[in-house]
Amino acid sequence: MNVKIKNINNVVIATLLESQKNINTTDLVTHILESPNVKALVIDFSKIEIIGSSMLGSLLLLHRQLKEHNIPIIKVGVSDFISNLLEITKIKELFIYYNTIEEAIESIN
Repeated sequence: MNVKIKNINNVVIATLLESQKNINTTDLVTHILESPNVKALVIDFSKIEIIGSSMLGSLLLLHRQLKEHNIPIIKVGVSDFISNLLEITKIKELFIYYNTIEEAIESIN
């Protein structure tokens, strides 16, 4: 999985490092649930230009898994292409959006 994960102020930051077919949701959810007091997951799309249907499915699964634990997913650095795709597929409203990681963390804390 080409994802860099780090924790900042009880927020898990998952930076996608390159375009990929999907996210390994099992590893990511396990990391989040094993970390104490996680307030949110921030997914950084700033290095990603396009996504496919498998990634959309992974995002929906991730949303469903974290919703059970009241952990919101925030997306940052989303390109216009990805934003339009999420809107067309009616997935956009499931997530919170900010331009940068800093803005996302500030909104949570």
